[in-house]
Amino acid sequence: MSNGRKLYFAVNQPKAVVPVISLEGGGVNATVTTPDIAAKNGVIHIIDHILGIPSQTVYVKLSTDPMLSATFNLSTQDGWNKRLNSREEKFTLFVPSNGAWEFIHRTLPSAFKKLFMGEFPNHVKYILERHMIVGQDWSLEELAALTTNSTPPRGPNHGERLQMTRGKIYFQARVMNRGGEYYIEWNGIKAKVIRPDVECVNGVVHVVDKVLMKNRDVTVSGSTTPSVTGLAALLSTLITVAFARALHH
Repeated sequence: MSNGRKLYFAVNQPKAVVPVISLEGGGVNATVTTPDIAAKNGVIHIIDHILGIPSQTVYVKLSTDPMLSATFNLSTQDGWNKRLNSREEKFTLFVPSNGAWEFIHRTLPSAFKKLFMGEFPNHVKYILERHMIVGQDWSLEELAALTTNSTPPRGPNHGERLQMTRGKIYFQARVMNRGGEYYIEWNGIKAKVIRPDVECVNGVVHVVDKVLMKNRDVTVSGSTTPSVTGLAALLSTLITVAFARALHH
């Protein structure tokens, strides 16, 4: 697109007779409604939205983008994501892609199951808020300028900590001759921004390829109800004490 911006395509239901093709550009999702109209000097595909004019909130963006469905489904717990529909607030959100969650599924299967079973919304909130800034809608260019704090830049790699809603993360820009690469890092987990600057009417979404979480984030304390083994041990102790007292008397 103009100014070096990119279009992102997704093929949904690839095994269908007529696969559904969606694309995203300038923060707007569109679906191809009429494909492959042949012309003398090209091909036309009719889509159902105008690209480059954001009209969706962050909430709607997450709910409609096929690449972000796992994060959206997770964020519905306890209605946490409802605030993302507010046009009175601004958000900068680093959203893990479906592939990022699939990596968690493979490497931390127990933690993944606990998160997605829907019974631990506080753990979900803790993790998602580590990826979010409230009150600002920062583009990657603005974040890079914010964290450079020097002219010229300190080198090909420079970065600074960002205050998130939950703790801090490290933002890193790797500057190259033509553009750059951007990463966020937390406790040794480095996530690359794979889709930057998805504009919404109330914020900016940056899609990342890793989830900033550790297994300890979803450690669930045991039940306060004594187990059968514990009850048996307690009963045995009481009997022993009672028997000792009887002998004493």
